[in-house]
Amino acid sequence: MPISEIYKAANKHSRKNIIMKPPKEIIERARRNGSIDRASLLLSAAYLLNTEASNIVEEASDLLKENGMLLGEIRRLHNAFTRSADMYFRCFADMIRESGQGDAYFKDLEEFDRFFRKWAKLEERP
Repeated sequence: MPISEIYKAANKHSRKNIIMKPPKEIIERARRNGSIDRASLLLSAAYLLNTEASNIVEEASDLLKENGMLLGEIRRLHNAFTRSADMYFRCFADMIRESGQGDAYFKDLEEFDRFFRKWAKLEERP
């Protein structure tokens, strides 16, 4: 994904809409030394991991809620986590949508979820 799309999507969700874009020479240097490609791979992997983690947290909180155990500080922290995750995912969802990689992302997520749940012994869902 081009670095300009990352900045554009991130700025779209900024509360103050402050445009944060480095000078072209910095972007070109990062492109030449491979940093942009590496950052793109790292951000993609992080997004995949964060999505999986968020899905697992939601599944656990649903079980706690169903059993009347999502209370007090755990509930407050869960709600804060959910709000923060929602902001994060909105920003990245725009980047994925704009890049046209939505189908590939969801395929990767399904595959990763299957392998992770097998590794974590979470294959069976109640």
